[in-house]
Amino acid sequence: ATVVFFSLLQRAASPAEGRAFWLTRWQARDAAMISSAIDGMADLRANTLFCQVFGDGMALYRSIRAPRSPLVAPGFDALATAIAEGRRRGIEVHAYINVCNVWSGGLGEPSDPTHIVRAHPEWAVVDSGGGSDIDLVGTPDTLIFFCPEWQGFRQYVAGIASEIAASYDVAGIHLDYLRFPGGTERCFCAEHRRNFTARFHRALDRLIELGAELLHRGGLDLGARLIELPHNLFKAEVAHYR
Repeated sequence: ATVVFFSLLQRAASPAEGRAFWLTRWQARDAAMISSAIDGMADLRANTLFCQVFGDGMALYRSIRAPRSPLVAPGFDALATAIAEGRRRGIEVHAYINVCNVWSGGLGEPSDPTHIVRAHPEWAVVDSGGGSDIDLVGTPDTLIFFCPEWQGFRQYVAGIASEIAASYDVAGIHLDYLRFPGGTERCFCAEHRRNFTARFHRALDRLIELGAELLHRGGLDLGARLIELPHNLFKAEVAHYR
């Protein structure tokens, strides 16, 4: 998976040599697992932990923006625990979040109506044949992706990162799955099509025409919003710490 990382401004510069481990949400489900992982890291002289606290559109920390992950017990805060344990062992902790991958199809439909998959199915990526990732909900071994061309989705991601930065003493935010999915070409969602029309002053009657027209004209930069997203998060943090 593609990952992007940025440090928060108020922190001192990172050590010249970073010795880091990633702790996924499945290994951050309780205090014992987190403490054991950090002790093992310290024994290996690691100094940095990327702890996953947001995946499948659900939070392992105290969030007012996203549903709580069923991986953690009620009241348990994986990020606060990781920060405390990291401080005890001299390891800086970065919050690690999934971005465009918002759900795993095999989990079925999210039970919480506020989950992004249920609240905004229109933000799902769409392939050149018109197939939406939202149609894969309930399909085993599939990952559901949303498209950062939608301003609402970009604001949603920025909100997740901002609430973490504002509430926790993390050293940085680690962005995973900041990309479009592999396989069939994407994204041909309604927002991409609207923006294409605004740029080239013509509507496309068939989704497949978009791909041919993009190639002919040199392409509408479908990755532009992916590049823009971490810049927007960084600017949000600049404003927060001024």
